[in-house]
Amino acid sequence: MTKCLPITKAQTDALQQEIKDYEGSQRFNAKVKEVKGITNVVARHKAINKYLSEKVLQPGWSVLELGCAAGMMLKMVDRAYEAGIGAHEDLVGVELVTGWVKFAQSYHKEIKTFEGDITNFVLPEPYANKTFDFVMLNDVAEHIQKERYGCLFHKLQQVTHHNSIVYMHTPTPQAQLADQEQYLENVLPHHYLIMGMALAGFELITFEHDLDTTCGSSNRGGKVHYKDPAGVVHHERLPKIVQDVKCLFNGYPKYYHAVFRKTSSEMLTLA
Repeated sequence: MTKCLPITKAQTDALQQEIKDYEGSQRFNAKVKEVKGITNVVARHKAINKYLSEKVLQPGWSVLELGCAAGMMLKMVDRAYEAGIGAHEDLVGVELVTGWVKFAQSYHKEIKTFEGDITNFVLPEPYANKTFDFVMLNDVAEHIQKERYGCLFHKLQQVTHHNSIVYMHTPTPQAQLADQEQYLENVLPHHYLIMGMALAGFELITFEHDLDTTCGSSNRGGKVHYKDPAGVVHHERLPKIVQDVKCLFNGYPKYYHAVFRKTSSEMLTLA
């Protein structure tokens, strides 16, 4: 949880090749089309926006998104403020994929986007020493290499101040174990995330399943019907506490919300 190993040249070269390959993929173009309004906003982005608007965002906040892709969620946060939350301060994003950064920089007027690895980025002026009221990671935490989580927790300490809020929307470990088609995705156990954030000085405020994202799963009358990777059909009754979840993956709730508040300024000692 406190491990922060340096990235080797071989890892850097491999990552750059993966980014290049990804920039030619359908998923890369889909996010750009979503921002432009060419395609509909995906269900999980609507769900995240609803959750943030109703339960998290406060007037006057400065906002930093780590792993902002083409800037869709920052755009939605901006609109949520305009729709009634009130004024906000800076909207800033950090993204590793060069193509998304270039698009966001040319397309968004109210959002400042910078290229960087979210475990080891440096923002330019006037943000070099700025801390933010709100930091969000939307379906990003599961892409961090296990030996770099300490780097991420330390970076979150650096860009926040007392009472800053950190929000994460993440696939559940069960969904990650079953999903074989995600890009560069790792299994992130709940206890690992919560303990790592606690060691970094963040208390857990809220931890709950995403009830609003829809993904075509069947959840009728508290039962779930699905096919496992082997093609076997299952019919199971869900525990009452997750019967309202609308997106299930192989019988498991697919996403969760986690909200943390910074309570300590003591810096995490990296291993």
